[in-house]
Amino acid sequence: MQRQAAQQLVLAARRLLQAPSCACAPQQQLPQLPHHVQHTRSMAVVIDVQRNNVDRALQKLNTHFKEAGMVEECRSREYRKTSAEEKFARNRAAHNKRVGVQISERLKWVIRRRKLKM
Repeated sequence: MQRQAAQQLVLAARRLLQAPSCACAPQQQLPQLPHHVQHTRSMAVVIDVQRNNVDRALQKLNTHFKEAGMVEECRSREYRKTSAEEKFARNRAAHNKRVGVQISERLKWVIRRRKLKM
């Protein structure tokens, strides 16, 4: 079981290292490479496996990649959103922002009113 987990960890790391870099990767000048490889960059991550606990090391690796934004970038490259989906997401975000502003204004009003009564 641990051997399979270790192999999966290595394969996942290789796949993610071959994926294009995210915003957290240092921007550096690449040597001349073939045109289909020029956009790729790599990010080295070292995770210590303590007491043969490969599952915990895999969790740490996944957490690191989530925080770095690699998971979202890989998903966005696999699946292209249509313009209608992008418009829907923009409208939903704008609506949520407006509702949040309205709620905060109402809360401020309630707090001011309570202060006046005291």
